[in-house]
Amino acid sequence: IFGWAPFYSYINVLKTKMITVAISLSNHDLSITILKNEKLITILEEDRASRIKHDGIFPLKSIFKIKNFTTYIDELVLINIPLLYDIIIEFLQKEKIKIKKITKYPNTYHHIFHASSGFYGSGFKDATCLTIDSYGGNFIIDPIYDKEGKGVHTTNIYQVTSTSNFVLKYANIFYNPTVTTPYDIDFLSFNKNIEINNSLDIGMIYDAISRYVGFNTLEAGKTMGLSSYGKNNPLIPPFLYKDTVYSNMNLFKGNRSLNIKLNPEIINNPSIPSQDLAYKAQQTLEEVFIKRIKQSLSLSPNNNIVISGGCALNVVNNYKLKKKFPHINFYFDPIGGDIGQSYGAAKYHYYQLTNSLKLESLKHLYHGPRYSKEDLLNSIKKYV
Repeated sequence: IFGWAPFYSYINVLKTKMITVAISLSNHDLSITILKNEKLITILEEDRASRIKHDGIFPLKSIFKIKNFTTYIDELVLINIPLLYDIIIEFLQKEKIKIKKITKYPNTYHHIFHASSGFYGSGFKDATCLTIDSYGGNFIIDPIYDKEGKGVHTTNIYQVTSTSNFVLKYANIFYNPTVTTPYDIDFLSFNKNIEINNSLDIGMIYDAISRYVGFNTLEAGKTMGLSSYGKNNPLIPPFLYKDTVYSNMNLFKGNRSLNIKLNPEIINNPSIPSQDLAYKAQQTLEEVFIKRIKQSLSLSPNNNIVISGGCALNVVNNYKLKKKFPHINFYFDPIGGDIGQSYGAAKYHYYQLTNSLKLESLKHLYHGPRYSKEDLLNSIKKYV
């Protein structure tokens, strides 16, 4: 969807206002966002430059496209993989791009950037932001020493009351009991907004099933599609523990895989086809989302609800949520996965810096080059 806009379209516009460039170096779906004040100029998806789906290979090819839009950066924002920040700066300097200020955000901001991607894209003046993904962003165990702990965020709820005020109302932190110390857990338990557990959250459950039926960890959309061919199968163990949002720990292991040793009947059982497992995963995701929406409303009553994170891309679930809660103004972040991290970071940084009240929503996703009908026809004729 995103691509490279022509050089001449923006070079004259970018001479005067504040230019913010955010670069996300996640393990997959690398991206770069360029803003002129609050206005989105472009999002450069790495896989559009490299032609490798969900590309997370370093160095970025898209970084060389920045100079097509600007040769000067007022605010450079770097997120997600701190070890590569200095290398990115060297790349920009070699491209003769002047940088006025550099801000490096720690990995703990991952879910805030999901929430901000959705919030600023929505155009709402205030909202409740629900972010759910497989996992993303370490949790700071000891704020005094700024020590990142072994826990990772999976579900967060934020109350957003202005363009720059994000208040954490709830966070689910998944931890691995083999590496998390009792001190870490004791510290976390003091925060009433934080829930810690070692059972898989819904994004992890969905990922575990996706990989078990033969898809990779970034192909949850295929599981969603496959689910439409499945049915309720009584032979499949429950995915959740009773009437909760917590995983059945007899079925799901902490490494996001199925515990075959305790459930040998699942292996190569023709009575449990892949489509039925996908159906169960989809139904479970929809069940959990209903509970999370009700939780969001109780913690931050607001008819404007923004959903972001990788699970926001499950369009079947989104359709059913809209039918279930017709009174809610939903905004489902169309770049809710990690592609949207750079957009969320750029917007978040800009508004934290300026406290501007002017909002610029994400009106469409088509920020690449434009082609006339004649250009399209000529290109088609080459292959006829």
